Amino acid sequence: SIQPCLKEVAGVFKDVAPSKYEDQMAYVEKAHPAWIIPGTPFTTLTINNCVPSAYHQDGGDLKDGMGCMLCFRKGEYSGFELVIPEYRFAIDMRHGDVVVFNPVVWHGNVPPYATVGEEKVDWERITVVHYYREGILGCDSPLGELEKAKSRGLLEPGENND
Repeated sequence: SIQPCLKEVAGVFKDVAPSKYEDQMAYVEKAHPAWIIPGTPFTTLTINNCVPSAYHQDGGDLKDGMGCMLCFRKGEYSGFELVIPEYRFAIDMRHGDVVVFNPVVWHGNVPPYATVGEEKVDWERITVVHYYREGILGCDSPLGELEKAKSRGLLEPGENND
């Protein structure tokens, strides 16, 4: 049911950064299709609910790629601005906003303040971060990866882990 939303975010990426989108789609062609979110240049989603974050660089993201963040918010609060100090700006994302940026640059977001009511009941901020996980390159099919894990002793052969 979320698939149309994911494709819409991919469309925003394509519209605002077409050359980066095409670069990332070239990596889509190199990966096993089971690891790609269909109709998108993404392998992975991270969902954050009311999570402020210290400055960080995302690890494991495709170095030649871009990340997209979609914001859902409700209620009354201030804060959670996405801050990218290298570019000296902060983005106050509203409900339905999408930002496309390089996730290996330092970024973080400020904690909420001036909240009205109870967190996750009266107010909340959910972000869906879309990206391409670089480690997907070279992965086998899901069944192949399961067999590799079993052969390395990471899973017991008789366990119900299909």
